[in-house]
Amino acid sequence: MRTLRRVTLEVLRATSLLLGLGLALLPAESYGDHLERDYRGDSEIVLSETFEGGSNRVTITTRDGATTLTSEQGGKTTQRQVPQDAAAELWDHLLALPIDELESATPSPAMPDASSFELSLRVGATSHRLITYDVDRLEDQRYRDAIRAILSLERRLAEAVR
Repeated sequence: MRTLRRVTLEVLRATSLLLGLGLALLPAESYGDHLERDYRGDSEIVLSETFEGGSNRVTITTRDGATTLTSEQGGKTTQRQVPQDAAAELWDHLLALPIDELESATPSPAMPDASSFELSLRVGATSHRLITYDVDRLEDQRYRDAIRAILSLERRLAEAVR
C-alpha cells in the first residue's frame, strides 16, 4: 500500500528528474555570448605598443552606451567620441576572431628590436590580456587583425576631425 509519504517522495523525484533534464536541454550561454551581450554597456579595450623609441597607447572605454577613444602618442593625449556603430563593429570583429581564445605569443626566433603589444579587454567583471612580440611575423594572423582593427578605428576618428 502506498502511503502519502511515499507518493510525495516519488513526485519529488520525478519533478527533480524533469527539472534536471529541462535544464540540461537549455542552451548554455557561451563566454563569447556573454561578452557580446555586455560590451555595449561597460567595457574597455587597451592596446599598448612598446618599441625602441617609445610607446603608444589606445584606450577605448564604453560606459552606459557612450564610447570614448583616448590616444596617447609621444606625450600627447587626445580623446574622441566613438560612434556606437563603430564601437559595435570593432567588438564584433574582435569577438569573431575569437579574441578571448588568443593567448600571449612570440615568433621564433623573435627579433630583439621588434615592437611588443599588450592587449587588455574587459567586459563587465570579465577580462582577458595578452602580450605579443613582432606581430607581423606571427603565423596566426588573428593577432595582427585585432591590432590593426583597433589602430584603424583610431586612425579613422583622427582623420574625421581634420
